[in-house]
Amino acid sequence: ATVSGNQTIVANASDNLGVDRVTFYVDGAVIGTDNSSVGGWSIVWDSTEVGEGPHNLTARAYDTANQSTLSAAVNVTVNNNTAPSANAGSDRTITLPASTTVSGLATDDGLPDPPGALSYTWSRVSGPAGGVVTFGDSTSRTTSASFSAGGVYVLRFTAFDGALSASDTMTVTANVAPTANAGPNRVVTLPNSASLSGSGLDDGLPDPPGALSYTWSKDSGPGTVTFANAFDPTTTATFTLPGTYTLKLTVSDGTANHSDTMTVDVQALPIPEAAGPYSGIAGIDVFLDGSATDPDGSVAELAFSWSKVSGPGTVTFRTPSNPTTSATFSTGGDY
Repeated sequence: ATVSGNQTIVANASDNLGVDRVTFYVDGAVIGTDNSSVGGWSIVWDSTEVGEGPHNLTARAYDTANQSTLSAAVNVTVNNNTAPSANAGSDRTITLPASTTVSGLATDDGLPDPPGALSYTWSRVSGPAGGVVTFGDSTSRTTSASFSAGGVYVLRFTAFDGALSASDTMTVTANVAPTANAGPNRVVTLPNSASLSGSGLDDGLPDPPGALSYTWSKDSGPGTVTFANAFDPTTTATFTLPGTYTLKLTVSDGTANHSDTMTVDVQALPIPEAAGPYSGIAGIDVFLDGSATDPDGSVAELAFSWSKVSGPGTVTFRTPSNPTTSATFSTGGDY
């Protein structure tokens, strides 16, 4: 029989003169004597007082003349060992290529002895296809764990006392940082806005949130930038001053961020000067002395074009693409 804890050992004894007492033994050592036959001859034995494993129980009955007889031995196996308890620790999220330190906890009753101490093992239960977990020391209660690929991994911590074991699991979400793409550079002329076409790539972890958030911001530039919606990857931006602006798109998966930049060359409209007023005679050339300035100097060479806005007749420009040219008017009047 296998026993543990406190055990009641009962002996049957009889004698023609009457039984006086019964002494009980474990492996030949006295563990107690019952001097009263009330309810039978018995004692309570604490089996934790002996080592784990096989033992033999005997009883010696004494009569009133102090004569005695020893019983046959009863063999028992003492097993007071209880399984250890294991706690793998809390779940966590990391961003690759970072590793994490896992630290399990375990308690035990110290049995069996030997070994009298626990041994530990960390192992991978599940994870993404092809994902490898490398433990700094898989037999250490506290160790490092690194992951070859992003995904959700379940790790098992096992404590073994030499006979019984206990396990617990924890989850590591190995997040891959998102990638931001701010889109192509732009050239706009005030007061026009610039169309922004940013985007982001992600592995969908952690979940929640399971989706990316976006934020546009001004990184550099001479004036103020106003975004139609700074949290939309595809939006528009307006500018108060001409110049070169660097805009930043930041994407976040809830744990890790990544940013990318693009530039917007904001140019000011040139300022034309038609000069005048001019006067002349219909059918005879009138000299026109036009000019223009480029406030920000962003255009290497300005292009010009003369055209009629209003007037009673036809206007013929000799060279309409030159700022200084001549024009003839078919009919007298104000043009």
